[in-house]
Amino acid sequence: MNSLKEFLYQHKVLKLSDKKLQRWHLSGQIEKIIYAAKNGTYQIRLQCVRLLADHLHNESVKNQLVKMIDDEVELVANAAISLFNETKDQSIILRIKQARERMRSRKRSLASARNVPYSREANQEFYNPKEHLMDQLKRHQSDFHPGF
Repeated sequence: MNSLKEFLYQHKVLKLSDKKLQRWHLSGQIEKIIYAAKNGTYQIRLQCVRLLADHLHNESVKNQLVKMIDDEVELVANAAISLFNETKDQSIILRIKQARERMRSRKRSLASARNVPYSREANQEFYNPKEHLMDQLKRHQSDFHPGF
């Protein structure tokens, strides 16, 4: 990809699309797909993972897919992780474990930010958010409007 096109994609003048990705895949333009995997939206990145799966033997493709294990969007990260399920490379296995732990901690922190316990813990019972909100409302009313 020449520098002018790269500039236009970076500044959103040209848009990456599934059609372009398919065309690049059919014509064997792997470097363009790698560029899209680095700079696209999460839908484009997810499609890139699927298209690059056939080219794991290529070192630059493998490096990009390993980087995508740490993607912010869990759907993209899980797609990249699934490509390496059968790998024997210890560094990739370690990176997958770290990524999964980050996903779990991100879920816990999001749940705690909303004052909702993380419901996938084995020792916790199912948590009903509606009941939690009603309890908060009752506590608030009793604090600010005591009975006579």
